[in-house]
Amino acid sequence: MFIPEKDFADLVAKTPLIALDLCIIKNKCMLLGKRLNSPAKNTFFVPGGRILKREKIDVAIKRILQEELNLKFKNNHFSISFIDVFEHFYDDNFQGNKNYDTHYVTLAYLIKDKDLIKENINPIKNQQHKEYIWYDIDSNENKNLNIHNYTKKYFVHKKIKYFS
Repeated sequence: MFIPEKDFADLVAKTPLIALDLCIIKNKCMLLGKRLNSPAKNTFFVPGGRILKREKIDVAIKRILQEELNLKFKNNHFSISFIDVFEHFYDDNFQGNKNYDTHYVTLAYLIKDKDLIKENINPIKNQQHKEYIWYDIDSNENKNLNIHNYTKKYFVHKKIKYFS
């Protein structure tokens, strides 16, 4: 459901949002995108987004994969693993100001890259990320990358360590 910006700003200012984070794993690497928008602008973060009203979680996952990454599951029976519930707090909001903060209740899911059809990740069309990387979660290389602390928590989560 589309919400006009003024109404959405009021909602964000007064309530937590329910969001999904998609931890896509390939050979011990996790897909990260450099965010174009606040909150967490200019940091590398896992793909994700909020759940829309009356949208089931599996439908939201499919929508986010398609809209943000131009990816689809190979078949209707797809394998995802629930990781955990996280809370994300930001001092700013989607408008990029500090007039009100943002609070997300985030459901994180693990997805195997091999279960996805790659339809060319296209950051030019994307409204969320300007570049993508496969980040080796066991590596200490690329310490200079601006990876958001909430994303770093996924790297050390026991379900991700076991999975990758």
